[in-house]
Amino acid sequence: MRRTASERLAARRKFGMLVGTIGVALLLASCTGQPEPATQQGEGMHRLYLVMWIIALVLFVGVEIAIWGFPLAFRRRRGDNELPAQSHGNNVLEFVWTAIPAVIVITLFALSWQQINKVQAKEPVPDREIKVIGKQWAWSFDYGNGVTVVGENATKNSAGFANEPVPPRLVVPVGQNIEFKLQSDDVIHSFYIPATLYKLDVVPGQQNAFQVTFTKTSEDQPAHGVYSAGAFQGACAELCGTQHAQMLFEVEVVSPEQFDTWLRGKQAEANRSAGGAATATTTTAASQ
Repeated sequence: MRRTASERLAARRKFGMLVGTIGVALLLASCTGQPEPATQQGEGMHRLYLVMWIIALVLFVGVEIAIWGFPLAFRRRRGDNELPAQSHGNNVLEFVWTAIPAVIVITLFALSWQQINKVQAKEPVPDREIKVIGKQWAWSFDYGNGVTVVGENATKNSAGFANEPVPPRLVVPVGQNIEFKLQSDDVIHSFYIPATLYKLDVVPGQQNAFQVTFTKTSEDQPAHGVYSAGAFQGACAELCGTQHAQMLFEVEVVSPEQFDTWLRGKQAEANRSAGGAATATTTTAASQ
């Protein structure tokens, strides 16, 4: 029996809702919000993240098709007054919908475990070691040989913050294995560089460490807020007190030659300012 105009219109609306739902899912899946990785370790994490997104998208689309498609395909037609065949359990289906989630969970666990081991692996002798010290509410970066880079906090009065913070600039060479040794002077902080897709807690009385190798320089990074151009953004990712939001830093990734030139200049500055013995302190760092 032919359907009436109202039935055809209702069917089109349902089909349109199905297509729209799948379209929105595809659009959201294409906008993961994850930054492009700038390190060797981050590239592997980015691939794992995409695998998870693809699996989630396939499951979402499959569930939506079932939710909207089954009622459309098996809806009652005009003049159909008989009950459909009744089913009371299906061992094959029950096995399938138990096995599929189990396989997905086991696969993601194995891939995540493998990637964690790669990210946390350390070379016995890294190319560079930088001591990162977190405190309320600023970062400092100790390169050794008298070179320390620190930031400038925003000052707060009764009317709010009187000025913006000056994030310290962490200068590192591209293509070299760098070990960050993290320690805290007061409370728990979290050292986070979004471009590395990795963060690690900075715990009082405990030195945490991790190694990264940057694969791209930061010269094409635009300015954003208090962050200046030519640097990746960094911040504390652990709520550490009233001025937590001011605890920012920048990461300038330069060529090894530029880094060596910058470091020699800072060492010479330290020697001139304190007779070659004390530590030089600077509020910003640049490779230029």
